[in-house]
Formats: sequence, structure tokens, C-alpha cells
Amino acid sequence: MPNSQWRNWAGVQSRRLLYSKLTWNSLAIYLQQLMGAIIPVLILPWLLRIVGDRQLGLLIMMQTVVNYIYLFSDYGFSTTAVRLAALCRGDRRQLSQLATLITGWRLLAALLLGALTGAGLLLGGVSAAAFWLYLACLVQAIGQAVNPTWLYLALEKSFLFAIFMIASRLISILFILLMTRSAADTSLAAFWLSSVFLLAALPGWWYLIRREKIRFAPFSLAQLRQRLTTDWNFFTASLTTSFYASSPPLIVGLLLGEASAGIFGVLYRFVTMLSNLFLPFYQAAYPRLCVLLTESTRRAAHFLKFVHLGSLGIMLLVTAVLWLLAPFAVKLLAANSDRPTILLFMLLVLIPLVISQNGILGTLTLVAGGWYRDYRNAMLITGLFGLAASILLTYCWGEYGAAAAALGAEILVTILMYAAARRRLAGRLP
Repeated sequence: MPNSQWRNWAGVQSRRLLYSKLTWNSLAIYLQQLMGAIIPVLILPWLLRIVGDRQLGLLIMMQTVVNYIYLFSDYGFSTTAVRLAALCRGDRRQLSQLATLITGWRLLAALLLGALTGAGLLLGGVSAAAFWLYLACLVQAIGQAVNPTWLYLALEKSFLFAIFMIASRLISILFILLMTRSAADTSLAAFWLSSVFLLAALPGWWYLIRREKIRFAPFSLAQLRQRLTTDWNFFTASLTTSFYASSPPLIVGLLLGEASAGIFGVLYRFVTMLSNLFLPFYQAAYPRLCVLLTESTRRAAHFLKFVHLGSLGIMLLVTAVLWLLAPFAVKLLAANSDRPTILLFMLLVLIPLVISQNGILGTLTLVAGGWYRDYRNAMLITGLFGLAASILLTYCWGEYGAAAAALGAEILVTILMYAAARRRLAGRLP
């Protein structure tokens, strides 16, 4: 190709990339996720110094309990509803009905499950401090229930909602820094940590109602039943995903004590932040892949190969750098700890490397293609293995056993998802 033609082609492609909705939405979600990942990584070590490892461990354990409430109330709609809304976004009546059904179900289920869980904790004899921490953390489940992130993703307007999320995170971090002075303020810190989604939902729904003409649209029980039945496979997969992915800090706390959960939880949250490195791109690309997989599996497979290689190269580099900087990272994240955490950190940072691959195989392939049964089967097998391995290995080898179990579970689910995706795409994956 002559130089002049090459320059013209490169200029056209650059302008397409610059003005692409996918590009701007990906950048917006990256910025939002970056702040959402960095702020906890910065604030949790600071809280560790202020409130102590025992109080922080108790907070992380209650956050894990509340995450289970959100999982049950969400029913996987935060992912499957994006696909539905993306396919009907030209019909505002149908879109309004879908928004009412999803948000109404999630809010009602979160409130009901929150009340039942609170009653169970009181009957179980938890301390008053632990119960107040639970109530403060419950705000997050309620905020996630009414948060319309999934609708903005479907409308490909993630850039706008990212502004709301960033503003809410800045507000929450400001109040945490101003109002947390000792261990007695742990519940207050937990409340502001948990309020991010609720704060962002308020302007988010105002925009949807005023500008996008989303209205309350009654739905029938038959429609709700149909959605619950259709999404059952994905819900059971999400349920097991959360149990094996979110449970390690809770299992460490129950078996080894709240102080151990505090240190392990800080390191595990850092690993979770790394695991979400490619999540913004997955979220932005997901609506298009839902359509692409229905039109041309060949084009979809070509795109997925490119994403696989790119993400693998980036995560190999990130993992190598973190291994080299492990002593500095541990000192920054868990300075008050006298535990030998460097080896634990080096083991944990292998997890995001594996997750970067199974995220593509799961969300961008099996879920986007509507192959929920394959996704569910992989998650069910992995969930059972992950829970059993986590309990057994944590009991035998403490925090190192919990880290090894989490890594083993991610490797297993990657293998299972790869086999299913390769079969569905007629062997077009390498």
C-alpha cells in the first residue's frame, strides 16, 4: 500500500476510533472503574491504621454478607437486562416496562432479604457493633438495587453515568476522611463507603425520566415469572460465582479470626481491583457482541481472539511488575501487619491474570451469545469446588490456603468456559 493511501486509511480509522461510542463509553467506564478500584485500595489501608485490623475485618465480613443479599436480589439482571434493553432500546414503552420490572424486583427483594438477614443476625447473637455495621453496609445493597447502570450500558450512554458515579465516590471519600477518627466511627465509615451507588442513582434516574422519557410502566406477574424462569440459569451461575469469588475474606474471618480477615481482606480487595482492569471494556463491548454473535460467529470469534491476546499480554506485564514490587506493595497496603504477607500477595496477584481470560470467555462469549446453560454449568462446578477447597485449605494452611483455593477455582472455570465457548463457536477459538 503506497504511503499516501496508508496515511489516508490510518486517518480514517483514527477518526472512527475517536468518535466511536464504544471508545468513549469504554474510556468513561474505565475512569469510573479506576476510581472505584483505587479509592478502596487507598482508603482500606488508611482505615486499617485508624480503626484497627479487627474492626476492619468485621466490616469486610459484613460487606460480604451484604454482597450475598445483592446477588439474590439482582438475580443476574444487571447483566442479562443489558442484553434485553440493547435489543429493544428503540421502543421506549417496552424499555420503560423492562426498567420498572427490573428495578421494582431488585428493590423489593433487597429490602425483604435485608430484613430477614438482619433478624437472623440478631437471633444469632451478634454484637451491637456488628449489627450496626451490617445496617450501614446494607445501604450498598439498596443502592445497587435501584442503580440504573445496566440501562445506561444498553443505551450506550455510559459516559454520562460515569460522571454521576465519579461524583458520588468523591463525596463518599470526602465524608469518610472528615468523619472517621477512631474505631468508634467504623459504622459511619461503612455507611459512606456503601452509599456510592445510591448517591449516583438519584441523578441517574432524573436524567432517564427527563431526557430519555423512561416512565413507570406496570407489568404483570406473568412477565415477572417469565423473566425469572428465563434467567434462572444465569442466576444460579452468578450465585455460585459470588460465593466462590467473594467468600474467601468471610471464610478467613470465620476460621482464623476477624484480625486475619482484615489483613487478608485488604490484599484481596487490591486483587479484585486488578481483576476489574478489563471490566470497563467488557461492559462497553457487551451490547454489541450480543448483536454480533447473532449475526456472524466468524466476526465475533475474530474479535474475541484479538481481545484474548491483548488482555493476556497486558496482564502478564502487570503481574511481573507486581511481583517485582511486592515488598513495597505489601508495606503500603498492610503496614501495621506483622504477618509474612509478601508471599501471600505474590500468590494472590496471579488471580487477575486468569480472570482476564475467563471474563472474556464468560461475559463476552457465553452470556453475550445467550448460552446461559453452559455458563451456569461451568460456574456451578467451579462454585462447589471453590467453596470446598477454600474451607479445607484455609483450615489447613490459613490465608495461603485461601489464596491457593481462589486461584485454583479461577483456573478451573477458565478451562470449563474455554471448552464450552470453543464448541459454541465451532472451533474458531485457538
